[in-house]
Amino acid sequence: MSVIYARKVGYVNHHTTTMNTPLKRIAAGIMASVMAAGIASAKPENKGREKTETRPFVTAQRPVPQPNAVSVRIGENGKTFVRSADVTGISGMTIYAVSSLGGISVPWTVQTDASTKLRARGEGAIRIGDVRVGDQIDFDGTLIGINPLAVKAASATDLSLDRKDAQTTFEGTLKTVASTTVPTTLTVTIGSVDRTVMIAADTSVLTRLWAKTTLARFAIGDTVRIYGAMNSSSTIDATVVRDTNIWF
Repeated sequence: MSVIYARKVGYVNHHTTTMNTPLKRIAAGIMASVMAAGIASAKPENKGREKTETRPFVTAQRPVPQPNAVSVRIGENGKTFVRSADVTGISGMTIYAVSSLGGISVPWTVQTDASTKLRARGEGAIRIGDVRVGDQIDFDGTLIGINPLAVKAASATDLSLDRKDAQTTFEGTLKTVASTTVPTTLTVTIGSVDRTVMIAADTSVLTRLWAKTTLARFAIGDTVRIYGAMNSSSTIDATVVRDTNIWF
């Protein structure tokens, strides 16, 4: 196996048996820069799992920034693991970031889609819109380009956003559906309060028995259950929405 492994402030572990041409170019670029500037210890990967129990409303908060270890690891199969990269921009579903290895900056184009697991530093799911310029992120995925370095991300964690307790389950009565085409919004009466529920392209729309369905089947007056987070404007960013009146 061929591995490129860079850590800031420490040492370089560059173990190679056979290396294909793209990886030689990556190694020549990244590793030469890292050896000139020094390397770092890797930060353990956070792993999240969906919480389905109801929790009190807690607004997502950004903690006081703490220094995180920076690391870059690329295997010969293109599997890429990056820790503590700084976000420099967001465009659509793409995140632009940079790994600062000593005095060297390694830029990344991180492509996400509906299959990418986006998480906060806690265990809560987030959306691409929650990520901000200046945040630190961990990500892993498959290398799809080397000039510039581009990764199709399987998962990404925003280390600057702690949303561990922000995800919760809401239940209410469907009042309005702005459009049956996503992204869209629903109005759901929860208790005695009408809440706006944001339905994104990657929101799971399900039946009572957790089968996939469409918003076109939702009817006014149905009971809906939403798993998501209430933001500072009191709207709910839905990760999952289920119509309990639709069984199949």
